[in-house]
Amino acid sequence: MHVFILLEIEEGSNDDKANEQELKGVLPGDEVEKPVVGMVFCSEEQVRSYYNNYARSQGFGAIKVSANNGSDRKSRYFSVACARYGKQKSIAKDIFHPRPLIKTNCKAKINVTAKDDGRFIIARVYLDHNHALSPTKVRHFRCNKALDPHVKRRLELNDLTGIKLNKNFHLAVVEAGGYENLPFGEKECRNYTVKARQLRLGIGDAKSLRNYFFCMQKRNSNFFYMIDMDDKGRLRNMFWADARCRVAYESFGDVISFDTTYLTNRYDMSFAPFVGLNHHGQSMLFGCGFLSKEDSDSYIWLFETWLTCMHECPPKLLLQINVRLFKQWLHRCF
Repeated sequence: MHVFILLEIEEGSNDDKANEQELKGVLPGDEVEKPVVGMVFCSEEQVRSYYNNYARSQGFGAIKVSANNGSDRKSRYFSVACARYGKQKSIAKDIFHPRPLIKTNCKAKINVTAKDDGRFIIARVYLDHNHALSPTKVRHFRCNKALDPHVKRRLELNDLTGIKLNKNFHLAVVEAGGYENLPFGEKECRNYTVKARQLRLGIGDAKSLRNYFFCMQKRNSNFFYMIDMDDKGRLRNMFWADARCRVAYESFGDVISFDTTYLTNRYDMSFAPFVGLNHHGQSMLFGCGFLSKEDSDSYIWLFETWLTCMHECPPKLLLQINVRLFKQWLHRCF
């Protein structure tokens, strides 16, 4: 991958000396010009890209540690520092197995200020580290782990065709010429694949579902539904309850059973029904949901949506549910 960065050096006059530096696939040990006071960049992204490449060549990670924005929400100045910048306190509860501390109060960083013409200039530079650098392990740093669009697309396609993740990852290793040439690991591939599996609707399925819910609500205004979309506009979670469910809850909603251990559907979504008992001991359905993944955010969205559907009237007892997730929901609702 090629990264083009425009660098300029100010020499105390209005005449700027422009230099175009091409960083081709920067690897640990590659030569990257050290940051010096007076370097000028066209954008904040170029500053961070340059310092990330410099950090990768030297063997340390880089993070943005501070920033100040003006009234127009544009950056006035910011700092990019070593990933071990600042202090850290151990939060481990077991004193016999403390977690390793990453922060060492390293002072290595660059301070960047914005110019009136929209460019950014390096105002101060600190190059000294108080810890050993790790050029051979730099690819494992969080700032250097990234999946480009080509890799993401291939992971999704191979997952749809049934290729196992380990084989998919080993193929990327072979193409890159070794593990050391990959800016990501198998864990990052697995996390992205799980996220991409949230819900893959076929052509017209999402529209058909929305139209069906709309028609049901048009027939009966007491029909309730809610659809949760992700940041890419894909359907993620859904909930619905007809008029009969809502009326039955008013009479028999003291005790509710909630369980997501049912089989998933063709889209790998967990079925989440709200079930209760009537005065004859018969099961009654108080609402249904589909969850793309069983995490805290999905459960909280489902519980809050169901509570809205039932006129903000929570049950007296809720059975068969993860206690931690239920407490999080109660904390947000009350």
